[in-house]
Amino acid sequence: MTLTPETRELIDTREWSELWQPAGDIALANHGSYGRTFLAVRTLHAAIEVETDQDPARFFRYDHHDRIEAAADEIGEFLGVPADHAVAFTHNASTAVLEAVGAYATPQGPILTTNLGYGGIRYGLVGLAPRLATSYEEVELDSIGDAASIGDAVLEAVEQYTPSVIVLDQISSATAMRLPVEALIPAIRALSPETRIVIDAAHAAGMERDPVVAGADAWVSNLHKWVCASTGTAVIVTERGSDMAPAFRSWTGDEAFPRSFTWIGTDAKAAYLSAPLATQIMDRLIAAGLDEHITKILHDAGDELAEAWGVSPDPRPEGSAAPWMRLIEMPIRSLTQQELNGASLIIRNQLKTDVIFTQFQGSTFIRLSAHGYNTLGDYERLVEAPSVLSSY
Repeated sequence: MTLTPETRELIDTREWSELWQPAGDIALANHGSYGRTFLAVRTLHAAIEVETDQDPARFFRYDHHDRIEAAADEIGEFLGVPADHAVAFTHNASTAVLEAVGAYATPQGPILTTNLGYGGIRYGLVGLAPRLATSYEEVELDSIGDAASIGDAVLEAVEQYTPSVIVLDQISSATAMRLPVEALIPAIRALSPETRIVIDAAHAAGMERDPVVAGADAWVSNLHKWVCASTGTAVIVTERGSDMAPAFRSWTGDEAFPRSFTWIGTDAKAAYLSAPLATQIMDRLIAAGLDEHITKILHDAGDELAEAWGVSPDPRPEGSAAPWMRLIEMPIRSLTQQELNGASLIIRNQLKTDVIFTQFQGSTFIRLSAHGYNTLGDYERLVEAPSVLSSY
């Protein structure tokens, strides 16, 4: 399905907020956690579900394999995947990381990652390691350190542990920082040639142009964040024809990648088949100035809040910032993880704004993110956040 004239007109006339469901009374200043889905994608998703339900036997037995692979190829074009690699759909980046680690990890070396990794994946790796007869190790990085210090710490850990597999974030969810993965991959290869490298790029698709990092054994990303595809749509990218396969194999599980991922029971095929439409909308939005729109909103919002709170406008080292995310220190005491979750709920209830808080190095930070539907007013509500949380 291609863009309708109505969708094209909304983009070209910059009526971007109408590409999504009308917002409620909560300002969504946190697109990075749970991205909103394009209305056109929801419509197509629903139509495919109707089609599936009309003749499910035909759809699942005969039709969906080729359609899924064609849709994945379209996603590959959007991501700039090289010809010798392929794309397969999966449910989310966490699932894809664990699938890749399950395929690569061996008892000969531990699973290695960093303290900047996404919490859900770190929990998953801790549980997965003993099942694979190996161990789990974690590199302690300076949470907002520069690229050189991060790279040195990772390479020291690789030399110390000789991991069978290492998981590195392309963009750290907690700190909204881009890690130096392009430089690290060849350095890891030189130091430990047998180590398999998995890049968790949950936030990268849509936010970055040509985001797939060369040299990784597996690269994974969500499409339900910045690409605004249906919830539960992610991709895994690896060498075409490899033996990469899901842990829970189904009918095509023993075939070469990406066919190995094509038939995982009756999972969310409509979400996958509607994803290429989301990439078409994103392509046109980017051409129409989406990056400039998001960058300006976060710049203005971040500077306004930093000035109101009397803090640094951005603690991240120069050149490390994820482009569509902003990190600002809160002038409040350090909060525990449990308190962070409660703080988000307080801000949601009292200031009618959805945000995410994070904590490291004895400080509490707010992570802002934006998309085409956001306006500066969504973030100006947060000026009173420190006072709202002062007695928390």
